[in-house]
Amino acid sequence: MCQHSWKTTTSEELKQTITGIVTQRLVVASKSSESELSAVFEILSDDLLEEAFQSMYIGKTYHIPYQFSLSYQIERGVREGVIEKG
Repeated sequence: MCQHSWKTTTSEELKQTITGIVTQRLVVASKSSESELSAVFEILSDDLLEEAFQSMYIGKTYHIPYQFSLSYQIERGVREGVIEKG
């Protein structure tokens, strides 16, 4: 069991602990005659993670750039025919 108290964690400690944030969504991938589930990932790391922390420091809501978002990746997959419309 973790004995760490989030109340005593500074934002700098949190920043040093988190190396990335990943969100995933399962989609139906179109492969030949059979469809199967595949995962699409939205990854917040490096510069994007730094931007998110900077937004947090100033109290601003952070929005991941659209081209890195799950929505964009899924739309692109549908356009390219590798993800079935859902």
